[in-house]
Amino acid sequence: MNNTALDYLTHRFVLFSVEGTAEGAVIQTLYDNNLLVVPRDHVVMDNTYFNRPYTRLRKADKIADEYFGMSYESRDASGLTVARIVDSKSAKFEFPKRRQNGTEVLSFFTRPEIEMLVIQAEHLGLLTK
Repeated sequence: MNNTALDYLTHRFVLFSVEGTAEGAVIQTLYDNNLLVVPRDHVVMDNTYFNRPYTRLRKADKIADEYFGMSYESRDASGLTVARIVDSKSAKFEFPKRRQNGTEVLSFFTRPEIEMLVIQAEHLGLLTK
């Protein structure tokens, strides 16, 4: 991870947008065990589900509709970063210029092995849904 990406994750509010169950399980596990580089108080929680540190919304316009109406300024964080956790590079993702509002976007790509490990961990009862 380059220094700019690390700065976006540590000095801004971060909304994790996950593609599927495996990606959500990874973010939830990292959050629950305080293993994210993002400070816990900078994680934007899901608007629909209590105590879920990610959203399943993946389209830029839907994310803008749901999350851009809030202020993302505080004493130690300035602005919003959307961290996309997806398994393919094919999907185009950008906010319309008029709605961008200084939001930065980072994309992280998972590997098929991650999904296989999550499925196995759920089967063994090591993860809760």
